[in-house]
Amino acid sequence: MEHFGSLGLSIENIAYKCCLGVDTFKEFCKQDPLISISIQRGLSHTIEAIGDKMIGLAKSGHMNAMVFVLKTKGNWQEKQDSKTEITISNVTTNTTNKVQLLMRTQDIIAKGVPTSEWPKDLLEFNNIKDDSSE
Repeated sequence: MEHFGSLGLSIENIAYKCCLGVDTFKEFCKQDPLISISIQRGLSHTIEAIGDKMIGLAKSGHMNAMVFVLKTKGNWQEKQDSKTEITISNVTTNTTNKVQLLMRTQDIIAKGVPTSEWPKDLLEFNNIKDDSSE
């Protein structure tokens, strides 16, 4: 039973492995508490082994393991700064605007429009001096 517990099998799965009905197996567990204790002991050994491995990885510098241990055992939380969200939003908006300006520039060039007739925002975007304002 301890082996089945070490595999993390549910009571239902253990009953099937023993060729017993679930209700029958549960009744056996009630009659003999050592069955349930053996299953739990097996699971505890597995959890301990995995925990030892995770702590070992964290101590050796494995970043994901360190973060996992800190979050689950050290009450560590990642906090997102609202300024970061605004910055990301601004970058996305700026990138979108630049792409739109670039597409408009390509369109106006394809149409053969002389730069003297370009809108001011496209002249500025392309670093072309606006001679019409002089």
